[in-house]
Amino acid sequence: MRHEAQARRSRSLITALVLIALGLVYLAQNLSGQHLGPLWTVIFFLPALGSLGRAWQAAQQDGAFTPRAAAFTLGGTAMLLLGLTFLLGWPWPVVGPLFLILLGLSALTGVRGRTGVRSGKGERR
Repeated sequence: MRHEAQARRSRSLITALVLIALGLVYLAQNLSGQHLGPLWTVIFFLPALGSLGRAWQAAQQDGAFTPRAAAFTLGGTAMLLLGLTFLLGWPWPVVGPLFLILLGLSALTGVRGRTGVRSGKGERR
């Protein structure tokens, strides 16, 4: 159990660092006028695919599509949508409502930003 918590913190740290790095790259591009081209956005797809893969694993382990699997699915979908937006130049007035829809789905599925779900016995899965 301790190993799982440590692995989860490690994944969270990596995800946070990737997001911060992406934000810094995007900010630097906007401030400097220098653009790396659309291929830098491929970096968004790595955590997206990882999160979607974890959603699949969670659903397989839990035997159903649980809130834990939903959390990974919604996170991966958001990263995928963000990557596609930057890669394909989709307009924010169209993409913004899609993020609101994802937030609404998150609320409906009971996802609160944590991938651990309490079982009926008070333990984290």
